[in-house]
Amino acid sequence: MTVGLLCPVLAEIGREDLAFRLLHNDRYPSWLFSVRNGATTIWERWDGWTPERGFQSARMNSFNHYSLGSVGQWFLSGILGITQQSDSAGYRDLTLSPRFDPFLTHAQGALETPRGRVESSWRRDGADITWTVTVPPGTPAVAELPCRTASEITEGGENTTHSQGVTLMDHGQGSIRLRLESGTFTFRFPAG
Repeated sequence: MTVGLLCPVLAEIGREDLAFRLLHNDRYPSWLFSVRNGATTIWERWDGWTPERGFQSARMNSFNHYSLGSVGQWFLSGILGITQQSDSAGYRDLTLSPRFDPFLTHAQGALETPRGRVESSWRRDGADITWTVTVPPGTPAVAELPCRTASEITEGGENTTHSQGVTLMDHGQGSIRLRLESGTFTFRFPAG
């Protein structure tokens, strides 16, 4: 089973709701089922142990195996939004498109790329989201945020269109695309 592709594909086809529901599920089969049953590492198989059947065959039953744990990549690329443009190599052209899970209050992480460290963190503040992102030197980034108009977004307390290092690219169906130069930016916008 290629379960590592499940959350990215669900998000790509517009079903982030299912990806997040799967992420938070603690009933069998799921990642959190093993955690709920004492796991401190990712099991090779979701059914490595079940209350009804006990342990599976020892020949294929590692309790420290990453194949099903690949949901961790989606934490970076999906929840934190750290990816690269499809024609980019070595994170030369970053794409930053975080997804804001309604059941999470915050998320934070970083990725060491050949061009430098990329950081992304977000927090729900009442009806707003505060998103802080660091773009490494010499690496332009395209940020996509779930807002209808650029006037909904502030950076450093000012309207985004007045912020140094931020350029409005376009807006589409419920999203705004910004070009970010190198640096650290703190955006605030409605949670939607």
